[in-house]
Parts: sequence; C-alpha cells; structure tokens
Amino acid sequence: MLKLRELIGTGNDRMCWRHPENPAWCVKVPKATQERPQNEIDAHYARHLARRNVRGPHMPRVHDWVQTDHGPGLAFDLVQEPDGSPSPALLDAVLGGRVTPAEARELIDEAFGWLIDQRVLLVDFGIDNLLIQTRPDGRRFLVFVDGLGARKFSARYWFHRRFWLKAVWKAREFRLKTLALLDEALALRAPKG
Repeated sequence: MLKLRELIGTGNDRMCWRHPENPAWCVKVPKATQERPQNEIDAHYARHLARRNVRGPHMPRVHDWVQTDHGPGLAFDLVQEPDGSPSPALLDAVLGGRVTPAEARELIDEAFGWLIDQRVLLVDFGIDNLLIQTRPDGRRFLVFVDGLGARKFSARYWFHRRFWLKAVWKAREFRLKTLALLDEALALRAPKG
C-alpha cells in the first residue's frame, strides 16, 4: 500500500498526490464524499485513446491502479517542470510572468487544435485543469490534466466516443472560453487609468 504524503492539488472530485515511489507520476484519489467514478472513466477513456493510437504532449499518460492509504487511486504522468516541481496552471503562469499573453494564446491554439485533430473529447471545462509544462529542451505545452472523456458513463459518452463531431464542437467552444478567461484575467490585472 502506498503512503501518500505530498499533496499536489485538489479538484472538485479528487485529490492529486505525488507518487511516493515514482516522482514522475501522480496518483489521483477520489474524495471521500465523491460518488462519481472519475478514475474509472479516465482509465476507460485512456484505453480507448490508446486503441486509436492517440498520444501527445497535451495529455498525461494513464498508468496503473494503485492501493493507497487514502483509498484506491489511479496513477498518471505528473505534469512537471524540468526541476521536478509541478507545472503551473495556465493563468498562474501568465499572471506570474512565466509566459507572455501572446505565448499563452499560441499554446492554447496549438493544444485545442490537437484536440480537434485527434478528436479527443474535452467535456468538463475548468481553466485550472490547464497546465503549462516546460520540457527540458525549453519547449512549452498546454496540458489537459482533467476533463477528458466524460463526467459519467452514459449513452452520450458511448455515442460521442464513436461519433467525433461533439469532440470538435466542444474543443472549439472551450478554446474560445479559455481565450476569453485569459483576456478577462489580464484586464483585471491591467492598471486602471
């Protein structure tokens, strides 16, 4: 049983911990009050994408199920910087001056273009689920760390996996929403007068 000690972040449904035996991985564990099987959905959708040979820098790989002292968890690649620290959220990176607004817009266009080209379903938009990762060669990527696939197993999920127009429509919608939130955050930060 893994003893989870380094909490990286929390979302509405799950807590994300650094894997204690493999620092390049994280473990997502459902919150005690959560009833939605998001880890199961993520594992299922990852297998679906693997069968379609979809992979890339915009989506962390899903690894194995693990038993932890916080309950069962699912291991993913940890989206981290070359120094091993967790990668920052998109808005934090821009507002903190790590990336320029123009660079952020380019990263957004590239990542959402990848979603469209690969027909990957982004169904649960949350700007905090978008991280900017810097690779050792200095290249940066926007990474979707949550919200792919579905929020629940349903007929809609099965239908949208097979018929990809929803994936394209959602990616376009969420791209515009992300750009609008970026612009809104920058406008709030701009000096008055």
